Amino acid sequence: MRKILGVVLIDIGGSNTSITIFSEASIKHTAILPVGGNYLTSDISTGLTPLPLGEAEKIKIKYGCAMTSMIPKDETIRVPSLGAEKTAKVSRQILGRIVEPRVEEILNLAYNEKLSVSVLKIYSPLELFLTGGNVAFARYQ
Repeated sequence: MRKILGVVLIDIGGSNTSITIFSEASIKHTAILPVGGNYLTSDISTGLTPLPLGEAEKIKIKYGCAMTSMIPKDETIRVPSLGAEKTAKVSRQILGRIVEPRVEEILNLAYNEKLSVSVLKIYSPLELFLTGGNVAFARYQ
């Protein structure tokens, strides 16, 4: 049934995000967006002290959340201090305020691509599947 109605697969990679629209058992539309998870890592690296990219990537994978409203207000994480062996306590809400806008940007770009007038008219209704390197597979209708 899904193959007939249509499926949108959004795969957030490191340097880009790919969109594939399937309908009637074949690929009907593809697009590559020039933004991905590495942009999140860079944002975290800049926004939390500054951090080395490797540390920012670890924090993104372990603590990142794209919906700040889902993060408990009192939750903190340990962030390494640049050039020191100490760590600093940082509100996880701050991390969420760094991650959420970038994920929102990526998904808005994908949404605008997916819902271009011609694509929407031809391949609607669609289900959305979201995946990526360290992203849990998610399904949206």
